Amino acid sequence: MKKFLLVFSASAFLFCVDAQPSFGVKVVGKGNPIIFIPGLNGSGDVWNTTVAHYKNNYTCYVITLAGFAGQPPVKQKDSLLLLQRDQIIQYIKDKHLYKPVITGFSFGGVLALWVATSAPDLVGPVIDVDGLPFESAFENANINKDSIAAIAQQRHDFILKQTPEAWQRIYQSRNSPKKLAMAKQDLKALVTDTTKIPIIIAWDKATDLRSSYLMQTEMSTLDLRNELAKLKQPLLFLGSWKGWNDITTLQIATAEYQLQLAAAKNAKLMMSEEGKHFLMWDDYSWMIYEMDAFLKNSTIAK
Repeated sequence: MKKFLLVFSASAFLFCVDAQPSFGVKVVGKGNPIIFIPGLNGSGDVWNTTVAHYKNNYTCYVITLAGFAGQPPVKQKDSLLLLQRDQIIQYIKDKHLYKPVITGFSFGGVLALWVATSAPDLVGPVIDVDGLPFESAFENANINKDSIAAIAQQRHDFILKQTPEAWQRIYQSRNSPKKLAMAKQDLKALVTDTTKIPIIIAWDKATDLRSSYLMQTEMSTLDLRNELAKLKQPLLFLGSWKGWNDITTLQIATAEYQLQLAAAKNAKLMMSEEGKHFLMWDDYSWMIYEMDAFLKNSTIAK
């Protein structure tokens, strides 16, 4: 497995127009709209440097998902990730955002793809920073999806059976010196600058684990590979390969990404040669250069 699952181990939701979304939103800047979604258990603050770059030309809508990094969780038991997708779509409608650029990182990159493929006439260009359309099929394109669904259902049921006392024990275990030391070591595979590791861990500690586990489980069954054909807008995919345990070359990684993006009609895949997973920290200048060029040259299909 790769990326957002590596750090630590339905029915559409109906709500009233202009209802308060469960995710947090920080609005910065002025100009055309651009939405930023962080990764698993992450805060929208992961985009701070990127937002600082774009705020003079874009109105940046920086999201923190429900239950992540101190954002209050929802009480809903099922389809939490679907809820976030639907509420982002509704937020775009309620705020009358015209063809916003939607940008997501890792877990948030997959969510950005889900929003865009679910409402292709609503959003503008899509930028996915290292979030695979079907994480569970990475390195195994023909994986048995029925088996994945069965495992996900078992995990979902197990999560919902946990008592408050059980959750307390889980939190205590994750925050034990031994587990924190293991987490710090694992994170070195995802980010080069070790001063960022305490920030990631702080976001994780502030995350509601029930929400996180349920959304990870839900995403494990989400296969957007063929759904990419629905995109009318251009897609920029920025990938990484450094730090992987099971991929040894840039060429192998590129081939895996190309396989997952094959159905997209207007996708541009760019691979960082040196950056690890957190590209906004690890290869910022390269990432911004590619994003700037993409946004300058992108056209919206009518």
